[in-house]
Amino acid sequence: MPNLPPGASLINPECTVKVQMTAKRNRRKQTQSLQERLATFAEKARERALALPPGKEREMLLQRAKQNEVTSNLTDWLSAPVYPRRGD
Repeated sequence: MPNLPPGASLINPECTVKVQMTAKRNRRKQTQSLQERLATFAEKARERALALPPGKEREMLLQRAKQNEVTSNLTDWLSAPVYPRRGD
């Protein structure tokens, strides 16, 4: 019998190629909304970026902060109860 990773079992004992993994998801109850988490991350990334000298790392942090702000705004917009129609 082949060595299998922990939590794995053979689907067909005669076939050693297919392995079925039984992984357990690490579920956590979120205490903040997605928008709050994105805004918090953006704020912290912007603070860290402003503490760095100009360079690639600073630009990447500022870019990620901007992406998270845009995502937060889109999430707010998509979760709005009523979408205004164009042309009405």
